[in-house]
Amino acid sequence: WGECILLVLVAGLRLIVGGDTQTYMYDFDTYPTINEFTIFHLALFRYQPLWILLNSLAKTIYPEFFVLQLILSAIVNPVTFYIIKKETSKKYEVAFIYLLFQFLYLNCEIMRETFSICIFYFAFGYLIKHKWLPYYGLCFVAFLFHDAAAFYFILPLLLPILTKEF
Repeated sequence: WGECILLVLVAGLRLIVGGDTQTYMYDFDTYPTINEFTIFHLALFRYQPLWILLNSLAKTIYPEFFVLQLILSAIVNPVTFYIIKKETSKKYEVAFIYLLFQFLYLNCEIMRETFSICIFYFAFGYLIKHKWLPYYGLCFVAFLFHDAAAFYFILPLLLPILTKEF
């Protein structure tokens, strides 16, 4: 968990690392605070509703972009480490691989989609157990962060192909 805390701080306090970060920084300045927020803001911005609300919440806390980065990294990294701990017996090796190959990508590049991925981490257990209501509920929440989560809705149709032993 010490590594996780360090990664939260590194990702949360970074300065303009990641190609998408610059776009999100520019957009952050245009979002309203929660006090100024109206339902019409959901139509004004090009992103999904929960991403807009998260930006507004971060801007309400403090009107600097690093607050959003801290919120993101404070969710993404602990969730990822929790899943690593829960799903693998080689937690140190997998955490090291995460650090080398996914940390910068998830925290700096695909910030918006990362929330959908984190939600899918939890939905996956329901997918495997064929518990469709909680699975699709989580997929819907993931979709409200990023439209790439639409793939999660068709994944159960591919399950027989993916689980077939050859």
